[in-house]
Amino acid sequence: FNKNYNFLYRVGTDYTNDNRRYIFPPSSSENPMGLIDVQILSTQLIDHNMQLNMTKNIGYLNINLILGQSLNATDYNRTGIVGENMSTYSFHQLNNTTDYTPDEYKEQIRISSTYSNLTFGLNGKYLTFGLNRDGSSTFGKDNRFSTFPRFSFSWKFSDKLITPIISKGLMRIAWGKAGSEPDPYVTKNTYSLSIFSDGWGPELSSNYNGYGGFVSGTTKANPNIKPEIVTELEYGTDITFFKDKMNFSITKYIQRTNDAILYVPAAPTSGYAYKLANAASINNKGTEILFNADLIEINHHTFSTEINYSTNENIVTSLADTENISIGGFSGASAYAVAGEPYGILRGNDWLY
Repeated sequence: FNKNYNFLYRVGTDYTNDNRRYIFPPSSSENPMGLIDVQILSTQLIDHNMQLNMTKNIGYLNINLILGQSLNATDYNRTGIVGENMSTYSFHQLNNTTDYTPDEYKEQIRISSTYSNLTFGLNGKYLTFGLNRDGSSTFGKDNRFSTFPRFSFSWKFSDKLITPIISKGLMRIAWGKAGSEPDPYVTKNTYSLSIFSDGWGPELSSNYNGYGGFVSGTTKANPNIKPEIVTELEYGTDITFFKDKMNFSITKYIQRTNDAILYVPAAPTSGYAYKLANAASINNKGTEILFNADLIEINHHTFSTEINYSTNENIVTSLADTENISIGGFSGASAYAVAGEPYGILRGNDWLY
């Protein structure tokens, strides 16, 4: 509108399409009767961004207000069919198979974020307050939206220094909260086609004798799942020396995760293998140090170096309803969440002799 008020609206879309065909001819070790797997996958992303920016100067005081909203839509589609028992070699079409297993999946996710930032600037000092109101369709209807505050302060102290050594110096501190959403459709019980096998012998399908069959999911739905909340305090200093020839930065952070979303083992009598829960609290703290310098500059050639150093201490402070929770891995060794141990500690199995 003018130099103090401006409005931005941006919309974009991204579409991908993937056609796949997997062929296992007769006599192959994995599928001796032959198999053809045909899949069509597509993903479309639509992103809307609106932002109003307002600036006001009152003497030496600069005030900036930003109001905005972003809307994101993700649509994923997968359609496939597996044909087995090929009649002849070298004819890699589905009509060369006798048994068919269809597969169709559709996923829709809608995410919105309404945000505001209010910044005060005075004599190289900047104070910012912010607020986000975020929502996701992957939550149940009672927990769909959450509010996340934040603030930051920075001071360019080099403006008060008169020295040829320090070119620029900045002190900063920031605090804020952010949330993470669960996977889609975990708030409702779902049913799908399934195959049962011990991994070594023949497979059994939920389709039987020409009739389709559906099986409930292995994870018990949780319509009351809440967002995983991360609260972080970060502070540090950035200094440049000798007309920006040398840079030094140090940052310390303290991060706490509450209501971590995990798949907790469920009692077999419940009919499920897992249940989704806000099951853990996790603490992180650490230090990051960065140093870089332009050591030699000769005839438009520059030799520079950069050194990084970081430490992180991580521990699971609490775990609900169980002693440990698997978070991924292999059958021999997996990563686990264990109270009193770092998140992702490896645990394995052994034999007693």
